Amino acid sequence: MAKWISLVLVFMALPALAKVDAYDIKMEVSMYGRHVSSPRIVTKAGEPAMIMNKAGLIENFVEVIAVEEEISGKKAIRMKFKVGMTGPDGKRTVISKPEILAFENEEAKISVGSGDKEEFSLSVLAKRVEI
Repeated sequence: MAKWISLVLVFMALPALAKVDAYDIKMEVSMYGRHVSSPRIVTKAGEPAMIMNKAGLIENFVEVIAVEEEISGKKAIRMKFKVGMTGPDGKRTVISKPEILAFENEEAKISVGSGDKEEFSLSVLAKRVEI
């Protein structure tokens, strides 16, 4: 009887030992032509992750949710971002909500601006990992 109970406990524990799909995302963030940060984040598929960077009184943040998609039979990674800053008063301001669809290990970039002036730029390089 003890062997059966042990066997049942082992099978119940197996899902807890399973590896979880995640994404390792390297980013380059620029605002108004000036490099802001080069954060790197590992996030579980479908779950939000956030990086914050403080420079003086201003704190910048980048939040991302990554999921896998398929494009023409090839797997890709869709990343939904929120980029913004927190002022000295604690108020969070979202500057941009870019969404990037990229193939694994291939750089993708999105830029926003008017004319020749680039106001915001986000470059990413994502790959799948298991955690």
